[in-house]
Amino acid sequence: MYRDNCFLIIAFILYSFCGWLWESLILPLLSGKRIHNSGFLRGPYVPIYGVGAIIVFLLFSSSEKWYSIFIEGAVVACLLEYITSWAMEKIFHRRWWDYSRMKFNLNGRICLAGFLLFGLFSVVSVKFSNGIIYDELTNIELIPLVVLSTVFLTIFILDFTMTSIEMLKLRDHIEEVTERLRIEAEKLQVELEERGFTREKLFELMEKKKEGLPTIDGHTYKRLLEAFPNLLNRKP
Repeated sequence: MYRDNCFLIIAFILYSFCGWLWESLILPLLSGKRIHNSGFLRGPYVPIYGVGAIIVFLLFSSSEKWYSIFIEGAVVACLLEYITSWAMEKIFHRRWWDYSRMKFNLNGRICLAGFLLFGLFSVVSVKFSNGIIYDELTNIELIPLVVLSTVFLTIFILDFTMTSIEMLKLRDHIEEVTERLRIEAEKLQVELEERGFTREKLFELMEKKKEGLPTIDGHTYKRLLEAFPNLLNRKP
């Protein structure tokens, strides 16, 4: 039982890392874009890939037909992606990713290209990589394996907790700045009309007001906004 749990933890981390490689390195290279950390967390992993891989591992056997794994695995993964997108939007009031410009998308949360990709990943993991990972882990003694999986899990939990806290702070900061700018813009508009200020004067006053607004610094915030530019678009 301990070995099986260790397998699930390590497999989760490995598949999350593979997802990070795909989104942060391979896709940018294929599309000619700049390489960057596309994940929510600081570390090199995208958890949704790890969660999807574990669910597929628990649901499907390597003896099943590949096309069955492809279709059902893709459905499961897309359902997971849709729920994750909806939940994160409700928590952070921001849309993290948007496939609205892609063909055959559903509410911008999932799309056909993702469906096909997830189906392929499901077949590869169930038919090939899961067995390889499990066989390699059986060569490791139980105690070192438990220590290794515990270290991986601890690092991940700490990363997830710290990033979530920072993201909640970023959410509150963006909402505060947006609201204060709206109020100041309304005040300045009235002042513009009453005193006959020019548009250039209005912009000058707005810039002065911005200087008094709270600022937030840090690599995490810049990284998140670079990886998820849609975060600046508030959702109800």
